[in-house]
Amino acid sequence: MKYLFYICFPLSISLHAQNPWRETYFKSTEYGRKKDRNDGPFKNYDYVWVQPNGLYVVKKKVFVNDSIPTLSSFLVDKNGKILTKKVYTDMGDFSEGMAEVTTGAENYCRGCFHTDRYRTLSLGNVASGFINEKGEEIISPRYTYVQGRFKYGKCLVGDYRGMWFIDKQGKPLFGKIFHYGVEFQNGIAQVTLQNREKNYIDTMGKLLIPDIYTYIEPYSYEFRGRIRAFQLKGEKIGFWTSENLPLLEPQFDEINYELLRGNIMVRKNNRLGFIDFYSAEEVIPLEYTAYIKDVKDNTILLHKDSTWYRADTSGTITRLVKSREIAPLGKGHYKFEYPDKSWGITDSLGNVWKGKQYDSISDKFKRGYLQVFQGTKTGLLNEKGDDILPPEFDKIGVSASGRILSEKEVFQYVFDQNGNHLEKSYQTGFLYKLLGATMVAGMISIGFWIYKEAR
Repeated sequence: MKYLFYICFPLSISLHAQNPWRETYFKSTEYGRKKDRNDGPFKNYDYVWVQPNGLYVVKKKVFVNDSIPTLSSFLVDKNGKILTKKVYTDMGDFSEGMAEVTTGAENYCRGCFHTDRYRTLSLGNVASGFINEKGEEIISPRYTYVQGRFKYGKCLVGDYRGMWFIDKQGKPLFGKIFHYGVEFQNGIAQVTLQNREKNYIDTMGKLLIPDIYTYIEPYSYEFRGRIRAFQLKGEKIGFWTSENLPLLEPQFDEINYELLRGNIMVRKNNRLGFIDFYSAEEVIPLEYTAYIKDVKDNTILLHKDSTWYRADTSGTITRLVKSREIAPLGKGHYKFEYPDKSWGITDSLGNVWKGKQYDSISDKFKRGYLQVFQGTKTGLLNEKGDDILPPEFDKIGVSASGRILSEKEVFQYVFDQNGNHLEKSYQTGFLYKLLGATMVAGMISIGFWIYKEAR
């Protein structure tokens, strides 16, 4: 069983030494630039974010240290009254009554990075803490990392030692320091242990692999919204949404993310098909018995009832040929085996090249030609199926200039790209052999004459 693993880091660095004043330390996404506001008491702020219970996080861009931009952030009520007692550099969204705050000219909300607020952030001398909805500082800024927000009364924070979960008073939980982790989603959090092994914990801190699961597909911010595979211990594979909500009950024997872009191969009861990367909807029915990946074309060849089919990423299926064996040749063509063990060629629409049946065919097109073999002889076809050279030659090659070089018996030939004859000559090896034989015959004659004269 094959799986893809992704390693996600909490931050991305963007430093522009040549222009340090041009938003050096943060870049907003489209969502980050939106102002969720009406003017009134908020007109003097650059960013306004609506929060639960009639609260607003407001931010004003200020310039310090020779025009290097930073932010001043406040928590205000609907009338614009400032509730926070301190000025913070940045402030995140509230979750379960808690919001991340940062201090220091270059420090920004780390928990905001994966909520589409920011595209890039500086790593700075980070100091992150938390406030409540009254603007009171509950946990003073002290953490280097804040990964996500409070979920189930827990938040993942860290420093140079690693990452750990805390409660709403800042008390460390579970007695574990992880190498990495992500916030809880529906009662499960992905963690990387200090030995770099991936695992999952529940809200009590219990490791789920291998006691409950033998495998869970790690979530990747590179593919937000992608469904997550999981396998119950010793049983079948199922899928959750990216938020760990039930989607497809455990029923599959094998899955593979690598075969058809944007889709997942699933196998059940010796039948395989494909489901969508994000929705788990059926893209290709679960009714095929074998597959061959066409890497260059990003398609898949599927076998069912002695027949091969071609499927693309959208799930469009085209019948090709009835055959035991098939192989991609490139250029949208495939070679297949006839019942008498000879080989033919079909295109991606299932159109068989009539009259083109050979003992064997090369594995791919080379410089626009396909080499075919009949017994000990070889010939060439072009991409349209035209006979450039019939299978009558001992050797064939194509030069970098496009000329076709071939050998047949004692002669060597040169043809143009369309198979038109240009040159014919004796093979160099044959001339050497002929010259050698002539010399030997001459020496024998001379030796015989000397012997005769000596008598």
